[in-house]
Amino acid sequence: PDVEPIKGDAVYVFNGPSNASTIKEFVGWGKEAGTKPGWLKLRGWRDPDQWNRQVEYHLEMPSAQVTEIATVVCVRRRM
Repeated sequence: PDVEPIKGDAVYVFNGPSNASTIKEFVGWGKEAGTKPGWLKLRGWRDPDQWNRQVEYHLEMPSAQVTEIATVVCVRRRM
């Protein structure tokens, strides 16, 4: 949690006001990411369609709503 993410890192983001969390690809903060100052930009992909294609999308949120952001080291899936 003490390491600042760099572009391309997978990050865990917790949005306090909505009590939601997600893992997405970090694009950047504010103007460096092509968004408004004080905003966070992330990239994700939709679930595969019937031809197994995934559509990319960008998620932008005010950094004031980000309660926690951490670079992902390992993802453990429950079976």
